[in-house]
Amino acid sequence: MRATLDWSNDLLSTGEKVLYRRLSVFAGGFTLEAAEAVGAGLPGEAEDVLDLIGRLVEQSLVAVEQDPDGEARYGMLEPVRQYARDKLEESGEADAVGGAHAAFFLALAEAAEPELRGPHQVGWLDRLEREHGNLRTAVSWFLEHGGAQDAVRLGWWLWLFWWARGHHGEGYAWMEAALARGDELPARERARALSVAGTMLMRMGDLLRAVPLYEESLALFRRVEDEAGVARASVGAGLGALRGGDPARGARLLEEVRRLYRAAGDAWNQAQTLVFLGALPFAGGDHERAAEHFEHAVGMARRIGDPFGMFAPTYHLAQAKQALGDHPGAALCRGAGARRGDRQHHQHGLLLAGTGGVLGCAGRDREGRPTVRGDGGLPGRRWPALRRARDGPGFPRAIPVPSVRSAGRSSVGGGVVRRPQDGLRAGGGLRARRRRGGARRALGERGTPYAGTGRSC
Repeated sequence: MRATLDWSNDLLSTGEKVLYRRLSVFAGGFTLEAAEAVGAGLPGEAEDVLDLIGRLVEQSLVAVEQDPDGEARYGMLEPVRQYARDKLEESGEADAVGGAHAAFFLALAEAAEPELRGPHQVGWLDRLEREHGNLRTAVSWFLEHGGAQDAVRLGWWLWLFWWARGHHGEGYAWMEAALARGDELPARERARALSVAGTMLMRMGDLLRAVPLYEESLALFRRVEDEAGVARASVGAGLGALRGGDPARGARLLEEVRRLYRAAGDAWNQAQTLVFLGALPFAGGDHERAAEHFEHAVGMARRIGDPFGMFAPTYHLAQAKQALGDHPGAALCRGAGARRGDRQHHQHGLLLAGTGGVLGCAGRDREGRPTVRGDGGLPGRRWPALRRARDGPGFPRAIPVPSVRSAGRSSVGGGVVRRPQDGLRAGGGLRARRRRGGARRALGERGTPYAGTGRSC
């Protein structure tokens, strides 16, 4: 194999050889734009990167395919890439090319950050997923070359990607590694790293370890007068206070967050904060008021076209409706949330919307496993896996919500609701119909038959 690659390399022009070895810096493929970033300054003025890549493709050293967006994506077989990597190390260009690669993907993360909170979110999440190997390589390069600040910036911009696509453990590990290089981080970057690390721990359900990170982050952000950072860290500190037995402080912090985001005109974060504020009346038994907060949050997320922002309020709205005895309304919310999670590949949204819904309101198969029939949710085969996910460490438990089993008890018979029609009887009447109408308005979705009942939810 080595002899064959030596022979192929000897046949290349000078420009082809340089580009070939530089392309080995990519992990998991690359776009033309990325190749141009590392191919800058190639010898031969008349040769551009596209022409050179075309010739490398012709010689089977580079492969090309179309990504889901119709853009050409290039890559190398691992033995071919490793050979080119050895040539890059021999050339003395490895550090410079690695730096150009890292800078390109840092810029990509910065461009992605605002897009992850709007109508183009899913496309950007998919793009970042395709570039996940390159993003890892970039963070690693920064940490190994005295660029801990840039590693933190990348994490600050990518946290929502890590959260939504289930890379929370990895995100925490990167921020922990950056924090270990304490001398390289000024106060603002240290505060950001602490905040992102706390957020990843929260995603893993470990609020006990997350809270001290949020508290230190909050103090640092206040010291450097970074209001956006104060708001982000206050959310975690506020949730920690709620769970730690100091609801008054938790409420103060979350209300402060809401004021900051309202003043900044940040609808995305306002919607998220409404979910946390809804937890306060929920914990106190005022499910009607909690449902109002959650419905408002769903409406705000829908208006700005944010799929991710709809998952948490949809899930908690379903819990509130179920606690109020409106089981069909709860089923509507959960079914809509689960379908969104499935379509948009949101692992976190799927966990939130899916597991609660099927365990509380759906039917069961002969082995007692939850199932959903018709088009009210995901294929029934997925639910056992979702139930295991809900019981595992990845399911978020930062907000005090009732268990699905307790929320699924009928208001008239005291038993667990096993069938959607039981929920109709338990939550029937004008009041329940009004709630179901409110759920449709909040979710902005047409009613669909749920679990084969023949009724419109």
